[in-house]
Amino acid sequence: RLHDDWYVRPPNASDSLPWVSFGQFLGMEHYQNVQTRMLGSDRFPYSPTRVEALDVRRALSRIDAHFAVVGVFELFEHSAALIAVLAGVPVDPADLLRVRAQHMPKYSEFT
Repeated sequence: RLHDDWYVRPPNASDSLPWVSFGQFLGMEHYQNVQTRMLGSDRFPYSPTRVEALDVRRALSRIDAHFAVVGVFELFEHSAALIAVLAGVPVDPADLLRVRAQHMPKYSEFT
């Protein structure tokens, strides 16, 4: 769900707008396909250059050649569990609990 009343300052100094809505941020081309630019083009990932099919093929080739696992930050627990299984390391579900609330009282409402 998109909230256009949520504003963010884009981290790229080349942005002409100091603050943009979340919807505008999602539409900015240089914040899309960041990992593909890094792996497929070996260039600064936040450039507003178009990602081409060759960039995608190179990125996939490099992943196949050099990565055993590609984790996803938004699915951290799943990624950590996958790495543990592939490495043969036993994992207790408690190992994957979010602990932020335990060390910062201001986060306790999110547990």
